[in-house]
Amino acid sequence: MRQILPHTGGYMSFLLIFLEVGLMKNLFPMKLSKIIFPAILFLVAATSILLYCIRRGECANPSDWTIGNFVQMNSSDSVVTQDGSGIFYCPASQNNVCWENGEIINSSAIVRHDSLFLFFSVSEYAGINAEQAVSRVGYSVSTDGIHFKRIVRPVLYPDRDQQIDYEWMGGCEAPRVSETNDGRYLMFYTQCNRSCKRLAVATSSDLKTWTKHGPIFRKAYNGKYGNTDSKFASIVSRVVKGKPFVQKINGKYYLYWGSDNLYAAVSENLIDWIPVEDENGDLKKILSPRNNSFDSNLIASGPSAVMTSKGIVLFYSGQNREGAFGDKSYPGQMLGGGQALFSAQKPEKLLARSDQPFVYFKDILGKNTNNRSTPLFLQGLACFKGKWYLFYGNRGLPARIAVCNLKDSELF
Repeated sequence: MRQILPHTGGYMSFLLIFLEVGLMKNLFPMKLSKIIFPAILFLVAATSILLYCIRRGECANPSDWTIGNFVQMNSSDSVVTQDGSGIFYCPASQNNVCWENGEIINSSAIVRHDSLFLFFSVSEYAGINAEQAVSRVGYSVSTDGIHFKRIVRPVLYPDRDQQIDYEWMGGCEAPRVSETNDGRYLMFYTQCNRSCKRLAVATSSDLKTWTKHGPIFRKAYNGKYGNTDSKFASIVSRVVKGKPFVQKINGKYYLYWGSDNLYAAVSENLIDWIPVEDENGDLKKILSPRNNSFDSNLIASGPSAVMTSKGIVLFYSGQNREGAFGDKSYPGQMLGGGQALFSAQKPEKLLARSDQPFVYFKDILGKNTNNRSTPLFLQGLACFKGKWYLFYGNRGLPARIAVCNLKDSELF
């Protein structure tokens, strides 16, 4: 707990001054002071640590609730890239386009029929006019978790449909795919139209053909958040027989979402969602950046949250801040992965969070990713062949993988 010491310094100084004055004034015998001094020091330190942990929602030993001991795979392995040669007839522009010759933006993973599906959003290269680039969602398939076969056609894209006003010209990006208990698949994604980014949802029975249902907050509070930027949805799931499924809590579905700060939302039908508000009628912040921490600058919601025996574990990305309010143990602007624990009964209640990143990113394709130009985000999480596969990446870099054994965790 590196950050606790500064918070206990005031108590320690006061205690030392008190004892020194007491000794000088002979307020208590020297022999007795030798007993009182270390005892009070211990009590003040222990109390300060406890209060700090309660106030910050942290715990001294996070290993008893965090998921896995993830190991980052070598840069020569686990590289998932777009081919760049795919030609696709875009119904929105009514032109043939090279739909994946730009940058991979985000990815998400799910298992079906003993194969690992990796969905990703990729932009159509627009040359110097990057604002005209359009994002679409495609996927690759793997049978071993490392080598992926690319599918040449996107599965979610701007079309001349009811969503055209939300998706043109920006497109569809940041997919997050989950499975329901009845065999349906959900894809939360971000609709971009240059003026606003909105979380939306689509459904499928086979991961290949998707039905769009539009922005997830459009009906909430009479459209109050219809034009509010929203992205990065992490729905709460539970692992059943080695596979995560969407989980209801007290009769409702929950998801976490956002970047900079994280928020929550609830739903009864998985299509229409209601953001959780505070007592002032504003979006309720359930996780925010912390000074002097690896996530002091911003945080972003990661893949699906996972219900465990300890509570709900949410993976998130945290960016370090430069200067006095950042964590000097890590480079400024570095982005690393954290985990946060929420109550299983009250999913908005934070119980604990990582004090250090459990994974951070460096030396990918010869680039130092611990700088502001190449930050990376946690994106996809899947249980595959007895292991957790965690995918991470960002614009201009291939998706990468960290793995850990599912059996190593006693949380399920």
